[in-house]
Amino acid sequence: MRRQDSPYRSSSRPDPQRVQRVEGAVEGPPHWPLLLLLLVLITCAQSLSAQTIHIRIVNGKNGRPIKNETLRVWTTRNHVDADLWPTDATGSVLLKVDGNAQIALDENLNASCRTLPANQQSFQLLYSVAEILNKGISTDNTCGTVRVAAKAGELILFERPFTLMEKVKGETPN
Repeated sequence: MRRQDSPYRSSSRPDPQRVQRVEGAVEGPPHWPLLLLLLVLITCAQSLSAQTIHIRIVNGKNGRPIKNETLRVWTTRNHVDADLWPTDATGSVLLKVDGNAQIALDENLNASCRTLPANQQSFQLLYSVAEILNKGISTDNTCGTVRVAAKAGELILFERPFTLMEKVKGETPN
């Protein structure tokens, strides 16, 4: 048997008589580059929906940042999955959330200076992430005259330390 007649050909092209056609099969180059491109586009689209917002905690009495506060943050309406976010030395928290979500916040160590609707707790107030990103939100301050204007992408919350009487009466959450 000569090398040319060998059933094991080394040619890169298959013998057209031996190739079986599969019905519905697509001929042409492999499609993995298109699949890879599609995967990259999907990943980019998902990362675009996650946005970073800047939450600042300000003392409603004197305007100073509140350090070492731990915020409870919910991104769902049912308040099951609360994440704890400590503030830094400037009283700030950077939070990455879905741009279409709503968030609810609750303070741990200080009293809220936000106006609350009747029979509602501070963690029940919902803030639109889209509104925070577009124009910023500065909550009202019922503890003093301090006002801080929010920039786009910023949420400003006013709090104050509990008074000695509130601590003695047990009105603190701790």
